[in-house]
Amino acid sequence: MGELEWAYQRDAAKRTVEYLEGVKGVTNNIKLKQPLIETQDIQQKIKKAFERSAFIDAENIAVAINDHKVILSGKVHSLSEKNQAERVTFNAPGVYVVKNELEVEY
Repeated sequence: MGELEWAYQRDAAKRTVEYLEGVKGVTNNIKLKQPLIETQDIQQKIKKAFERSAFIDAENIAVAINDHKVILSGKVHSLSEKNQAERVTFNAPGVYVVKNELEVEY
């Protein structure tokens, strides 16, 4: 139990112990602190991060936010781009959950 500021920190704590010898399961009760960031600010930070990335075509990705859950939609050029968009989103401040609905356009 405890509190952290970032979702990736919570996930890293779980990964740190889940593969230790003798561990049969992990219940992650770490809570995330409520950030002092507005959802519109979260959306802008994600879009700017996409624009800075050489691997993401920001024009084709829509970012919707409901509380601290982000839904990505639109089309990307590869599975790698889809995964990178999810990683970038997940690391944005105030994001607790990412639902990646991006479609890979072949």
